[in-house]
Amino acid sequence: AALEEGDRPHWNNIDVIRENVEPPRAHFVPAGNGFFKSLNGDWKFHYSESPAKRPAGFFREDFNADEWAEIPVPSNWERHGFGYPIYINVPYPFEIDEPNVPTEKNPVGSYLRDFEIPENWSGRDIFLQFGGVSSAFYLWINSSYVGYSEGSKTPSEFNVTEFIRPGSNTIAVEVYRWSTGSYLEDQDFWSLSGIQRNVSLFSRPKQRVRDFFVHTGLINGYADADFRLQAELHNEEQQPVGVEFKATILNGGEAVFTESRSATLQPGHNALELGQVLPAVRPWSAESPNLYTLVMELKSDSGEPLETISQEIGFRSVEINNGRFMVNGEMVKLKGTNLHEHHDVTGHFIDEATMLE
Repeated sequence: AALEEGDRPHWNNIDVIRENVEPPRAHFVPAGNGFFKSLNGDWKFHYSESPAKRPAGFFREDFNADEWAEIPVPSNWERHGFGYPIYINVPYPFEIDEPNVPTEKNPVGSYLRDFEIPENWSGRDIFLQFGGVSSAFYLWINSSYVGYSEGSKTPSEFNVTEFIRPGSNTIAVEVYRWSTGSYLEDQDFWSLSGIQRNVSLFSRPKQRVRDFFVHTGLINGYADADFRLQAELHNEEQQPVGVEFKATILNGGEAVFTESRSATLQPGHNALELGQVLPAVRPWSAESPNLYTLVMELKSDSGEPLETISQEIGFRSVEINNGRFMVNGEMVKLKGTNLHEHHDVTGHFIDEATMLE
């Protein structure tokens, strides 16, 4: 993250989008108490008008941040007295010099906080997820560089197992207002900066469900469902490990589908697919939002539970037929309101009540 001449930093390098970030996945939180910890709350914060003025070594554990301000996470720093928001429609909010972004007038926010690791996380992999940071950030834990990511409306997940120690840990995040990603994000909205979505810490077993995709299309005149589940199972060990994967679909308390599959997981990612035609399902639509519950269970080959994931699913087919938008064979008009992820006071941090309203 140096700024020396000839060393192009990630935030001003069109060839770098992320570093040491996990591949994207579906959104889910495995069931089980005690393996999830929110890092939302008050963080130590320092605002700099330019990269050259930033406290470059702030991520080192011996750095003294006692005089720093505090800022809530998630939030936008312009809504807490640091810098100013910019509203613009067609032009960019900074001088165009593709693919470069400003190096002089590019505010930097430096964030610090401590956190504790629960004892029952021992032997598990530990992940840190940022729901959205505007527009680019570097991450350090306990003075060690972890990674980099840009893209203010997409999550960034890091495997931080090797950086974590028992007990107290320190996290440092350096956020840049403008990055090469800003060229893709400009539009008719308020430009704001900072850690603007949830920050979450969680632990998972060495064998786990890394990702899944559920196909829920209707067939046979929209009466039956062609259910398919594509799961990606991950094995963190260096040798093959046997597991059992079970998927169940519940309609209320009644199982309408269940299938178990034994698998030998090779080190790294492993693909697994299962499913069948489900007769006479209750289809999902906006008028009748019928939902079923999909439960995925992963166990060791000795029967020890590893993790359980529960996901509500709806069976429906979306098609464009002769230029008409159809749901379950019925013509549909879309009517809605665009929140644009904006609140008049808190900026791009939106509370649930505002979404519902």
